[in-house]
Amino acid sequence: MRIMIVLVALLLSAPVMADAMNCGNRIVVDGDRRSHVLRVCGEPEDITTKQRFVRRKDFTGTTNDKVIHEINTEYWTYTFNDGSLPKTLEFENDILIRIIAGPYK
Repeated sequence: MRIMIVLVALLLSAPVMADAMNCGNRIVVDGDRRSHVLRVCGEPEDITTKQRFVRRKDFTGTTNDKVIHEINTEYWTYTFNDGSLPKTLEFENDILIRIIAGPYK
């Protein structure tokens, strides 16, 4: 019984993925651009920016020549006055890729 309680507590404490977020009478979903989210939802309470570089093989498939891709990631956090959890929207290169229930950690 204790193990079951611990497992339930762990599951409830993990970030929850959301498919969409309501902003007034409109919603935003994965695949939306930052500019659209900004128009629909307004300015977020917090923005965190990260940058990473990914190495990939070039088009010939050789391992010697690698192409480096820059990925810009932004985390926008929205909080609401209705008592619901904050939502964090994750953008990669201007595209919304994930909506997470909870603040960005």
